[in-house]
Amino acid sequence: MTYKEQLRDPRWIAKKNVILERDNHVCRACNEDAPPFHVHHLYYEKGKMAWECDNSYLITLCDLCHELIHHEIKKAESELLFNSSSLIRINIVNRLLIAITPLTNKEISRLEENVKDTTFRKIYS
Repeated sequence: MTYKEQLRDPRWIAKKNVILERDNHVCRACNEDAPPFHVHHLYYEKGKMAWECDNSYLITLCDLCHELIHHEIKKAESELLFNSSSLIRINIVNRLLIAITPLTNKEISRLEENVKDTTFRKIYS
């Protein structure tokens, strides 16, 4: 199943609605409360479908913030000649999000459990 197909799957739609409700239909980056919203993966767990991702790896973003994050990811990947690996992606996304609004300590801890890299930890120092 392609990623696009996963995002049309009823299981993803249900998961997406849970995250939107949890975040009170507000962008976690800029606090925008007008749709459209996207539920963004901070981290992809290898071998799991989009809806199998732990809720702590998902955040609500407004259209503009979501586009900005993906633009910056693509820019960094082309500049660094990296592919879309989870480590590169999470570092870029979290640098952008932290610059706007900090993640909670619980969210940082949860992400650090799964990304064992000193570069990642330096973002929060």
